[in-house]
Amino acid sequence: MSSRANLIIVEEGNRQTFFCRGCASTLDDNLFWGPQFAAEFIRSRYAVDATEFMNDLWAAGGVILDFDQRVLLFFGGEGVRFDAPFRHFYIELMRRVWKSWDVRWAYEGVASLADHLGYPPEKVLSNEAEQDEFGPVCSLNPAKEKGWTDIVASILWSPGHLGLYPLAGYPVPYLAAGLPLLSVPEAKHGYRQIALGDWIDEFPTGGFHIDVPSKTIEFWTIDPRVDATRRLSAVWPGWTVIWRKDDYEFQSERTSGYLQFPLVNRQDLEQRIMDHFLTDRNYPFEPPREIRLQILAATLEPDVDSITPYDRR
Repeated sequence: MSSRANLIIVEEGNRQTFFCRGCASTLDDNLFWGPQFAAEFIRSRYAVDATEFMNDLWAAGGVILDFDQRVLLFFGGEGVRFDAPFRHFYIELMRRVWKSWDVRWAYEGVASLADHLGYPPEKVLSNEAEQDEFGPVCSLNPAKEKGWTDIVASILWSPGHLGLYPLAGYPVPYLAAGLPLLSVPEAKHGYRQIALGDWIDEFPTGGFHIDVPSKTIEFWTIDPRVDATRRLSAVWPGWTVIWRKDDYEFQSERTSGYLQFPLVNRQDLEQRIMDHFLTDRNYPFEPPREIRLQILAATLEPDVDSITPYDRR
């Protein structure tokens, strides 16, 4: 998998663009400690022309450090990219460290970065990626093994009649099948209740809920999706299509708890954060280990809204 990333700094109306071949997977580490360290890290990468922008096929991560608007917009990082509860917790803590900054996840990947800059999104999108992403899968057949389940479809057929369908893959290709998805033979054999913690070891990466009586579709994904709502609406005429981004909890609410996600323990998340950031990786632009420990300890206090980022000058 590519680990390339677009890195951009906006300051006093000027835009500086940088490129890296291997840092997309480490952006969660490189950006956490505040704007000073983030800026030093970005400026240490390879400078390119401001108009150069890797498209969605090549860029596995990206960041905009906007000093003018005090906005940090990014996506990437091996630790947070594919785990929704851990990402939510990470962003919560990061906002405390980035005092007075607006820290945002770029849910549409490079298209989100382009939109922030006023750059035409179509220039950073590839037809190949779109065709692969939206290849329809007209099936509700379960994953071959319980442990291979990636997502769960929930379909409210009528009031009180709910079916749950454990699937492999991603939500968008299934929804791209359109209305015929509701007529597949296996639609009659949905589960009444699923406790995913008994099925899989890792947290699911997406899901979708179809409310047939109200003609409403809602879906969530952990990976970037570009313009998915508009494109899916085209194959569900007359239906309302809503992308919930990485908000998986709505699906539990829509299913009245019959779909149970793996339990997420805050103490476990705190331990994962400590393990993640106290591992010595010898990155040049991060605080020393003892300072990292102090920042994390302060950040994890539940009554702390923000902390003062470490300044090594």
